[in-house]
Amino acid sequence: MIAFPANWFVLFPTALCLLVALRLAEGKADRRGQGLGTLAVRALIAMLFTFSVLAVGLRSSPLSIPWLLLMTVFAGIVWRKNRRLEQAAMLYTALGVKEPSNQAWLADSFYRENRGWVRSRAAALGRELARGQSWWTALERQGIAQGLYDKLAVRLTARYGEPQAVQPEAIGDAEVLAPLQIEAEAERLLGRLFFFSWALLLFPILGVFLAVVVPTLDQLSRESGLQLPPLLRASLAVRDSATTFGWSNNLLSLITLLLITLGILAAIGLGLALWLYPRLLQRRPLRWLCRDYYRNLGFTALARALEHEPDLLRACQATAELVPLPHLSVRYTAAAQRLSQGATPREALRKSGLLSRREFQVMALGFDNSNPAWSLKQLGTWKTARMLSRYSLLVQLAVVVLTLLLGAIVGGLAIGTVQTLCNLILAI
Repeated sequence: MIAFPANWFVLFPTALCLLVALRLAEGKADRRGQGLGTLAVRALIAMLFTFSVLAVGLRSSPLSIPWLLLMTVFAGIVWRKNRRLEQAAMLYTALGVKEPSNQAWLADSFYRENRGWVRSRAAALGRELARGQSWWTALERQGIAQGLYDKLAVRLTARYGEPQAVQPEAIGDAEVLAPLQIEAEAERLLGRLFFFSWALLLFPILGVFLAVVVPTLDQLSRESGLQLPPLLRASLAVRDSATTFGWSNNLLSLITLLLITLGILAAIGLGLALWLYPRLLQRRPLRWLCRDYYRNLGFTALARALEHEPDLLRACQATAELVPLPHLSVRYTAAAQRLSQGATPREALRKSGLLSRREFQVMALGFDNSNPAWSLKQLGTWKTARMLSRYSLLVQLAVVVLTLLLGAIVGGLAIGTVQTLCNLILAI
């Protein structure tokens, strides 16, 4: 079977499994293999990927293209997850290095002991240090600190150093804990959405079922003087409408099927796009989805700045310089200007768009007790928890609704098929 080019698409999952096994073996050995055997396996993987792609061009089949697209998505997910783990390992190792000599040694160690992206970033770090560039600036410029909280952690560490050890629950820990906690929760929620991606496997099967099985059952039922169940008749009508591309009485059924299919694909595609390209969330109109996430970024920086600069005016100015988000930095600059004009702290933050009406009232106690850092920490923690709870609810609703829709389609077709077969058996 494998000798036919049309069947070469099955080589894609084989190559993907070999690639994952190779990376797991390298990770277990804590080194990248340099031997001839490793090179041979990599060449085999590349060849399998090449032939699997050629299968689509040589002779397309109803199953090959959807299967390759699905495997490409899964490969992209694995690649992105591996890249994120490499980036996180480099970042949180680099944050603990303060001495310039140790920084150069760390960059050289990453270069000598790794390959691929880590090796190239380590080489770039070494070049930045050789040109006299700051270690912290190089981490951002070379893409090692990619996320907003990652960049904030680098800037806070460069400006204020590590949080004081005598304050184990100080707000300074937030710039390290927040990205880890939020990212872990986001990965968990995204994993739920990607868990539904198995549904894509059913689309080729449903296509074959509608194209082959339903017409066969219809022909057998007509020969026996029977009628198909309503759902199978509707699916047959949808198939006829889809194949003829004509305006018919079954246009509503066709539109319904298309909307369900597009809804499932859109949900999976949106989740994948936002995961691969998180900067899309910084653009309107998607920005409002993560407004709590962005505002908590500013609260984290402001609270840490207040520990070292008790004057709120100077703390707001420092926050405007530290926050790696232009539209948020502008608001803290405006708050600093209002403070310099004699406005109270709460009014300055409220009029700058940093506090809502409810938050304006909640913050009164913290500022009246001359403890704005504590109040900001509690507010940021509460807003982050609320944001994650809201996203968790939305993802769960999306998965439940999509599962019910797909389950209704598959279950209805299965019941109709069994009912048709039973009628044919009884008619014999």
